Amino acid sequence: MKSIVLLLCLSIYGTSVDYSKVWPEDFQYAVQFIKAHNHIIHEVFNENDELASMTLSVGFPEMLRYNAFKDFFETKSLEVAYVKYGLEAVDFSIGEFQMKPSFAESLEKEVENCGELIDLREVLSYSHLNKQQIRKERIERLKDMKWQLIYMKAFTLFMFEKYPNLKTEDDEFKVAFLASAYNYGFQSSFIEIENWTRVHAFPHGLKANVEQYAYSDIAAFYYKNFGKKLIFQINE
Repeated sequence: MKSIVLLLCLSIYGTSVDYSKVWPEDFQYAVQFIKAHNHIIHEVFNENDELASMTLSVGFPEMLRYNAFKDFFETKSLEVAYVKYGLEAVDFSIGEFQMKPSFAESLEKEVENCGELIDLREVLSYSHLNKQQIRKERIERLKDMKWQLIYMKAFTLFMFEKYPNLKTEDDEFKVAFLASAYNYGFQSSFIEIENWTRVHAFPHGLKANVEQYAYSDIAAFYYKNFGKKLIFQINE
């Protein structure tokens, strides 16, 4: 574990890229979006600034990508297909945090089986059993910013329960690891997630033949330079 932590820390702290200058317009959009939703953020996180700033930093790279590519997103037909047929038919990204129905489904199941998150289990539960109705409600949730924040909060808290040692690590380590898990797949193994922290695949994916960056580095950069300051200023 120690060698893994050391490698990750070297990867994070070694970055010298100012991502606010790499994507200035997208970066500013994401920062302003967070400021504009400060009341919802504090409501969802119960004014827990530490948890809020960390969780928003985890999803920050997706907010950059959303603003850069939002004109290309058209999900209405995909929503209909998902509600009717489920994940076997389609899976797609929704909203600023680019959250997929598959992510929400998996997280709901994990929280359901996590005794330490009983309060979130009740929040994420559904009042009906019809699968199509549940899928329809899930889509409506993912299109709502408050619900996306609830899912992001649930993700962070679940990962701390899944990997208890994370709670004792450096905050930037936590953000980088959680961001990689969010981007790569939170049900992947620790080693797979840790390996992803050093992969430069943002924002176009592995196959793109252009300059790319590590998702974890962007999240850690935002957290270190903007994340905590932004949330704390909002709360003043």
